[in-house]
Amino acid sequence: MRPSEALQLHREEIRRIVESRCARNPRVFGAVVYGEDTEESYLDILVDPMPETSIFDIGEIRYQLRTLLGVSVHVLTPQALHISLSSDKLLDVFEETDVDRMKHDWKQLSELRRSVQLRYQETVDLKEFEPKIQKLLDDHVVAMSAQTIIELVNINDPNALMAVVEETGVSKASKADRIASATRRVITEKMAEAPSFYRRFSELLEETIREYRAQRISERDYLKSVIDLASKVARKDRGRDVPDPIKGDDDGQAFFGVLDGALVGDDGQPIGEVDVANIALAIIGIIKTHHIVDVWSNDIAQNNISDDELPF
Repeated sequence: MRPSEALQLHREEIRRIVESRCARNPRVFGAVVYGEDTEESYLDILVDPMPETSIFDIGEIRYQLRTLLGVSVHVLTPQALHISLSSDKLLDVFEETDVDRMKHDWKQLSELRRSVQLRYQETVDLKEFEPKIQKLLDDHVVAMSAQTIIELVNINDPNALMAVVEETGVSKASKADRIASATRRVITEKMAEAPSFYRRFSELLEETIREYRAQRISERDYLKSVIDLASKVARKDRGRDVPDPIKGDDDGQAFFGVLDGALVGDDGQPIGEVDVANIALAIIGIIKTHHIVDVWSNDIAQNNISDDELPF
């Protein structure tokens, strides 16, 4: 079987294997992208490592993919590919045509990385790479597009969630995994905005995943639970967990989300949720009392806010 054929059959499984070993964003490069692969070709996969990713994780990804696909597999990270292409000994190992192809792939992947940064609003300083990239590439190399194995899900778009649910040829567990991954990403990005709220949903999500992995819930229930959690995270639905004083009060809930779990009493124990809600409302009252135009550029107004005391 050609690697490109194996890829078409197992895209979802490839993504799941990569994400199960502390990596993400799998994409292919090399002969498969150009449609020039044969049964003897490798499936070249580039993955983005996480801070905790080890060389053993990359090795395990390669082993599991080879076992699943039945073809030869290369698994690289952007840094590993960059180091390999920077070696002065490259021509001692590969033919010049092979080196040119690898340079072409590096250019292509660099373009892809920049596109991803623009799409997901990620900012990375690449200045340290520029001299080495310049050493490898000349002005006549033309970048070509790379294949993205699978698109990320926008959980804020109900239609996008429904599109995942209605996909054919994919198991319910695979759909749930994909939505769970997107939800986890949103929770991580938004955690600082409302720690209590997002921490709770993070725990619920991980608990749901563990329940499925332990076979205590079915694929159908797993998918249903993940969709429900994703929808609640997207619309910031606190439901009955919000104390009565701040129900229906978006500002109060926002302050509550920051304060809950962060305040303790004289005995060192966390303050109850109702008390935290009342503190949140009191803080909002102080801010409104002293609020003026351009308050955050007015030191006197800010000092008045800071010096005001809570009414209890």
